[in-house]
Amino acid sequence: MTKLPFLERALQNNARFYDIITANEFNEIYLEALFRELFENSCEGIESKVAETRPDVIGFLSLLSELEFAKYFTKRKMKVKLLSCNDFGGRSPPDIWVHSGSKEYWVEVKNISEDETTYFLGRKIASILNSQGLSFAIIIGSLNSMSIPTYSYTTRREKEEHLQPILEEFREKIKGISSRSLPITIRTASIDVELHKTKFKESYLGGRTMVEAVSEPNEYGGRIRFDVHQKAKKRDKWREEELDKPYIIAIDSESMFFHLDRFNAELFGNATTYQRRVPETKTNNEIEEAVKNGWKEYLEKMRILQVDRTVIPENERGLFFTDPLTKNVSAVLLMHQQTFYILANPLADTRINHPTILQDFADCFSGWE
Repeated sequence: MTKLPFLERALQNNARFYDIITANEFNEIYLEALFRELFENSCEGIESKVAETRPDVIGFLSLLSELEFAKYFTKRKMKVKLLSCNDFGGRSPPDIWVHSGSKEYWVEVKNISEDETTYFLGRKIASILNSQGLSFAIIIGSLNSMSIPTYSYTTRREKEEHLQPILEEFREKIKGISSRSLPITIRTASIDVELHKTKFKESYLGGRTMVEAVSEPNEYGGRIRFDVHQKAKKRDKWREEELDKPYIIAIDSESMFFHLDRFNAELFGNATTYQRRVPETKTNNEIEEAVKNGWKEYLEKMRILQVDRTVIPENERGLFFTDPLTKNVSAVLLMHQQTFYILANPLADTRINHPTILQDFADCFSGWE
């Protein structure tokens, strides 16, 4: 690698990422600029965050998502600290602490583009190789059923159950392989596995080539709901003053299927525009309380409250209004191709319920497209 002082400073305690960067052809100039901006804007905790990140491509992609959100915050003159897994006494801390000037936030980052089946498979393949004393950087190419993204828990679990024959076939085909002629491609009935040279003593998942489906998978909405629900659980493990700061779930989605209104529909509901008489849509005590607390304009914007002939019917309301666990969430912050969107939760727990969150993130797009 060329002399890249900020990248080298960031990776000094996790050198295996150099192989990840090379194998996946990550742009070193981009990475240098990203770390430089964070260091020069006094973002705290960078080295420790990198050091504790799992040294494979999925871990690196998750790290990049956290860093991109940290950059977003620092560019808006907010104070930022990347938190360690040892914070909160190890009780599932969030990823980032942010101070906007008016209030502090906890931020939990999720890369919704991760393919967990590929990660699971890569780890299993690495385990097979390590058990035989073989050390390679592993790159998985997807074929057949493996090419479909996994968005729901049930689909993911079903796929993992089908991986065992693939692993057994891989185990048979690596018998007698040598590291003298690399790279090596191991072809099975379902996947191609490339084995590349590495300077490390153990095999690890070094890259992936996933082919996305050409139409939106049925499980995409389920993945959104599942991830928000799962991240909302984290706040249940916090204590005392940890519970006083608003909690933001930050989602990085590079999916070709991204559309803001899909997130709006999952979290707020499906709005209907009526041609004739608009049926009466009742508001419950929680919505009425949110109106009193300053959320009326936003509830109208999101069509929870009727505007003209458009409203979300009671039986079509989304996760913020049907899943009690989402009271743990102050807002969902989305990033797609360097554009940011905010979906605030008017029904969040009173300790973390602040309509002024829309002012702190006023540069983010919100509402229906």
